[in-house]
Amino acid sequence: MEQKQLTNEEHPKRRIQPKTVAVWVLTVLVVIISASIVLSRMIEYSRLKQSIQKKQDEITASRERIEELEYWLDAPVDYDYIIKVAREEIGLHFPDEDIYYTDDSDQG
Repeated sequence: MEQKQLTNEEHPKRRIQPKTVAVWVLTVLVVIISASIVLSRMIEYSRLKQSIQKKQDEITASRERIEELEYWLDAPVDYDYIIKVAREEIGLHFPDEDIYYTDDSDQG
């Protein structure tokens, strides 16, 4: 069997149609725009999630503070209570009491 070689004029010319190029360009643009939108939404989601966590931590701290204040509000006002408040809240002490101070600045 003899194979005939085609000349340049006999080869079918493959030209890229402008319509095909336009479809490819539009497809690439849509993919790039979609990816950028998804990425920006993911970043926004992460930021909002961190903000929510921060607010929840603030709520927890506020609830603990409320419980502490309610405890002080409901505590009986007797001699021991007055001494406790004077020592812990105001920093007072008895005149004959020995007070020892420590330098905790190295541990902070």
